[in-house]
Amino acid sequence: MHELEKKLCIVGLRCIQMKPQDRPAMSEVIEMLEAGIDGLQIPPRPFFCDDEDGHTVGYSCLSSELDEIDGDDE
Repeated sequence: MHELEKKLCIVGLRCIQMKPQDRPAMSEVIEMLEAGIDGLQIPPRPFFCDDEDGHTVGYSCLSSELDEIDGDDE
């Protein structure tokens, strides 16, 4: 996966967080898209958490998929 594809995946995951306060402002999205991939961080919690306690379904699947994105440069 190319750097641009990785960047779009990470930014997309940040933008679809369930809680509005966890989503970046559009100015932050622009900064993330213009910056290199090294400064981008995967969201701390999966975007599909159901409740305030952070109970999740399928988190290990998401983690392994993101590891694949992070580890494959082709």
